[in-house]
Amino acid sequence: VFTHMAGSPPRRDWLRAQKSRQFEEELMSKLDHRFKPLNRTDFHPWKDMLGDDWDNGNRVDGWGGGEWPDLAPTARVLDLHRKHL
Repeated sequence: VFTHMAGSPPRRDWLRAQKSRQFEEELMSKLDHRFKPLNRTDFHPWKDMLGDDWDNGNRVDGWGGGEWPDLAPTARVLDLHRKHL
């Protein structure tokens, strides 16, 4: 099952968004538009994932390198996955 997608805005932007709801909304809007037919509800919340996180349980719900979106198991994501197979 695929869980990560193409890169989104860079990690530094997501880190900045943790301190600004307005900027976070701008980034979320980019997810809505860049990954159609998916939207923000199809992704796990942003969670930075670096270093050791690649080798433990965090790898299933973190954003790789802080910028590779982690997909949630929504109906839309699972349907796309089935079509991909």
